[in-house]
Amino acid sequence: MTSRIFKEMVYAKRHASDWKQAVDLAAEFWFNSGCCEPKYVELIKQQLEESHAYMVIVPGMVLLHARAGYGVHKNSMMLITLDEPVKFNHPDNDPVSTMICFTSYDETTHLENMQQVGQLMLADGFLSGVGEYNTDEELMEFVVGLEEKLQ
Repeated sequence: MTSRIFKEMVYAKRHASDWKQAVDLAAEFWFNSGCCEPKYVELIKQQLEESHAYMVIVPGMVLLHARAGYGVHKNSMMLITLDEPVKFNHPDNDPVSTMICFTSYDETTHLENMQQVGQLMLADGFLSGVGEYNTDEELMEFVVGLEEKLQ
């Protein structure tokens, strides 16, 4: 079973002790898949520090991304849930337990990724249910089920 949006990049209940370790967790998956260079991840960290965690878009969820094409080798979309929420220093939406992460090698794909995230977030049950699954397989089944409803 493979997600239309995330392909095979769905990871349930991973551990991070703080926001930097959470970003590093995403980076590890990106690097292992050849998606981007370290400078892409460093830009994400810099943006999070300088803009007061604007990527924490709703309570409990962060949208990790950086400028399209900046050290990106291929497009990717990834979903990671954390076993324990971590603070990203957002004044209203902390702590975070769900991370949607993407790399885009051009602006068109960047916008398409944002649209896909928006559609998924609007799907009935996504925000309330995404953190309920303990294995990658269970989380994948949940995501694929939501995607089928969106079609």
